[in-house]
Amino acid sequence: MAAGDIVNGIFTTTATNHTFQPAAGVEVMITFVAGSGLPTRGGLSNGVNTTQMIFSDNADFSEGGNVKIGINNTNFLVVYGETGAPGYSGIQIK
Repeated sequence: MAAGDIVNGIFTTTATNHTFQPAAGVEVMITFVAGSGLPTRGGLSNGVNTTQMIFSDNADFSEGGNVKIGINNTNFLVVYGETGAPGYSGIQIK
């Protein structure tokens, strides 16, 4: 992959934290995180500490967030979907 390439994924399991951690030296700007059902959360992790915000709260079937989350190999994306599989999309910037 190279700068400018689209990166995205939809995880297939629920009720667990999922991570997307780029290779060393690669940076990605996450622009969208989504899920459905009971709370879907997403944010950053460094493998020890995790900080997340809620993207879906079960008020609607499917919700998402247009965000700007810069990730790299040290501080990477973590998403959690209680009852629905979470997903993300972004662009590689380095």
